[in-house]
Amino acid sequence: MLVDDGDTRLLYTADFHTDDTRLLEGSTARPEADVVICESTYADVRHDDRSGVESRFAETARTTMWEGGTVVVPAFAIGRTQELLLVCEAHDLDCYVDGMGTEVLAMLRQYPDYLRDGDALGRAARHAREVTGRDGQRKRIADQNTVIVTTSGMLSGGPAMTYIPEIRTDPVNRISLTGYQVEGTPGRQLLETGRCELNGGIYPVSAQTDLFDFSAHADHDGLRAFLSEYEGAEVLVNHGDSCGSFAEELREDGFDAQAPELGETVEF
Repeated sequence: MLVDDGDTRLLYTADFHTDDTRLLEGSTARPEADVVICESTYADVRHDDRSGVESRFAETARTTMWEGGTVVVPAFAIGRTQELLLVCEAHDLDCYVDGMGTEVLAMLRQYPDYLRDGDALGRAARHAREVTGRDGQRKRIADQNTVIVTTSGMLSGGPAMTYIPEIRTDPVNRISLTGYQVEGTPGRQLLETGRCELNGGIYPVSAQTDLFDFSAHADHDGLRAFLSEYEGAEVLVNHGDSCGSFAEELREDGFDAQAPELGETVEF
């Protein structure tokens, strides 16, 4: 986002991913800026190749279904649900879509000009069967050999909490987490302990659990590639656990960079 008050041009970046071009059009243009506020969420990480992540996701899902299991895919409603539907369609995976992501999907399809490939999203939407949740539909679907893309992405609510209790006791089934799991969430608890908070209690989960790196944040190389266009600008680093070290790295490479502390006022 570029803000120009007539004196200073301020560029703010967030959730920027150089490989995450499957859904949103975005712009490859680099507007001029005097100050760049840059996230550092994964400034100390290098993501795996996105196509490889998609292939591994599809292969594990296909194997689970072939063995007679169900794959529940908790996904964030905005962006991630739609991306996973595109992956399912591209790999011809039988799937359902449930939760708030269906509303976001319908909204995005109303504005195809703002998408990189509106036709692809349309095909993905038609490929997936939308869940209404009426008349015990979710429990019936949980018994099918299929993929279910559903909110909430961290298992903190939504239809996912109907599907997980239904599939948790069978080790043939699979839970494929597709986003960062914040500490203290049921999703993080599941990854770390193999147990999950369900319906007010803590229960063991025998279903296989995987975490796939579909992150929408740029990694180290992505951030550096983006900032290479702004070597003459002042860079303010925020949103991450490594803000200070990333700002120091940038300074060592000639950038005018700093990581302001919480509550600090920066004038420019």
